[in-house]
Amino acid sequence: MPQSALKRWSQRAYDFMGLSVAVMIFLVVAGCRAQLQEPTMAHFDSPTPMYRVMAAKWAGDHSVFQAIPKLVNLLEDEDRSVRLYAIAALKQITGTDQGYTLRGGAFQRAEAIARWNEYITDNRLGPDSEGIQKK
Repeated sequence: MPQSALKRWSQRAYDFMGLSVAVMIFLVVAGCRAQLQEPTMAHFDSPTPMYRVMAAKWAGDHSVFQAIPKLVNLLEDEDRSVRLYAIAALKQITGTDQGYTLRGGAFQRAEAIARWNEYITDNRLGPDSEGIQKK
């Protein structure tokens, strides 16, 4: 094989490998991005704790007032991290924790959740509500 043909062949192989690597990187990044989409209200009901945590964080970061009832429901979640993010989001949105603490016993948490449910009723919060303003 002449030297120039070998050089052209090796350059094409090198270019092809570079293009292949670029395409693979693009597909990996695009795939990861698709999995990390912004949460929606549906994520509150996910069977996966990570998605419930993401939904709670999203609601708090964006002051999603309509999420308050869902966040209150998450205060009873079996996963401690879900409860932690739920109360943090409620505090961000409303400015109060209604006495809820992760360190409290089951009875103390139940009383605080009852206060949250009263808060929802008093402020007429629901899925179609505009919500309240931060106090």
